Amino acid sequence: MKSFTNPPQLVRLVMQAVCVLLGAPPTWVEALRILADIRFLERLRSFDRDHVDPSLIERVQLYVNHPDFSMENMKRASLASTTLCQWVLAIVRYFEVIKHVAPTQKKLEQTEYNFRVIDEVVQNERRKLIDLELQINELRAQHAQNLQEEDALQRSHDSRVKWKSTVSEFADVLSKWRDIVRDNALHPRGSLGHLWEWEVVR
Repeated sequence: MKSFTNPPQLVRLVMQAVCVLLGAPPTWVEALRILADIRFLERLRSFDRDHVDPSLIERVQLYVNHPDFSMENMKRASLASTTLCQWVLAIVRYFEVIKHVAPTQKKLEQTEYNFRVIDEVVQNERRKLIDLELQINELRAQHAQNLQEEDALQRSHDSRVKWKSTVSEFADVLSKWRDIVRDNALHPRGSLGHLWEWEVVR
């Protein structure tokens, strides 16, 4: 193609489309300059098809819609023209697909974002629920411990009450014995009678 000084119509047509997509003037002089660039093939491979200016697609459609712009016709011109025609058509078709898919893709991305937000809220609430359950379990354990301590205190209290009652009874008995002993010392005969009576009463 670079050897053409006056290229065939099909070659000129496809190179004009390539120039437009690459942002260059659609002239044969510019086409030769692009073809001479050692990075030409790399420019085609790395072409950012996801961010094509719609105005470029609109301009390149003028060439793509030409009756002669087809793979079958380009095969009659040259293999290089066929390959470049395929590249141009692929870019245009990809743009058309993206144009129709973009709204759906945007909705999908928004839905995924909403899902992530909701999922994060759910996870936070779940963590709060787990923390609350742990606190409830701690309170239950503390309550059970308090009941055990209260029961132990009650048993201790009952034991002290019983012990005090026993001590009180013993003190009464001891006091009576002291009275008897004292009476016996003062009235030996009478005290024995009291002792007998006290023993009988017991």
